[in-house]
Amino acid sequence: MKKLKLSSKIFLFIFVLSLIIWIGGYLTRISITYQLFERINYQLKPFINGQNLAAILRILYIPTVITFVAYIVLIVSFTLFISTAKVGLKKNGWLFIITLIIYITLPFEIYLMKYDYNFLLLTVGNNLENTVAINLIISRFKSLNGFPIIELLSYFSIIYFALFQPFKIEEKIVR
Repeated sequence: MKKLKLSSKIFLFIFVLSLIIWIGGYLTRISITYQLFERINYQLKPFINGQNLAAILRILYIPTVITFVAYIVLIVSFTLFISTAKVGLKKNGWLFIITLIIYITLPFEIYLMKYDYNFLLLTVGNNLENTVAINLIISRFKSLNGFPIIELLSYFSIIYFALFQPFKIEEKIVR
């Protein structure tokens, strides 16, 4: 890859930073929400009652905000990086694959963000309704079933592609 302009480097830095923050928030949120329910029937686990459920949902608010904002920053900064870097995707197959991963998962993540937005609106107020919040979480699970895990693994592969840069065509110097 050729030398990058300062603006491209800044967008790349913001992209990498938001990717790391998004992955961390997403892992946190997935680990919390999957622990709330029984494996088969989406029933709350027996140790969860009305009092601690409200606290759990309030705690879940923070990683939801983090992932919501970080994903938007991730998409914007990556798009600005690609447009300002003037990097040939034909010669940098690894970057082409990263671009495909990001833009193919984008509509699905936007669809899931609709549930996140409704959850955030519900939990930002003082009158949190536990059943509505739980129904939103269950609806998010059921809507695209295993996609969050697949997306997370895909974004982990972005780190691999960025580090090792496979499918890169080296320019040959003719003498």
